[in-house]
Amino acid sequence: KARRRVKLLKEILPRFGIAEDRLKLTWIGASDGIQFADTVKDMVAHVRTLGPNEARTAMVI
Repeated sequence: KARRRVKLLKEILPRFGIAEDRLKLTWIGASDGIQFADTVKDMVAHVRTLGPNEARTAMVI
């Protein structure tokens, strides 16, 4: 179910001005704390290279 939902979200996100690169699904076992930490660090670094979310900066409240 998760893979299907992520695939659908990656198709929908650009309609809202959100790059699909900002969403990633990675399977990590409960005992793989180091892999989890590394995956989060990599994703944070990747999102930082993308810069601010254009959809957020375009919002007017």
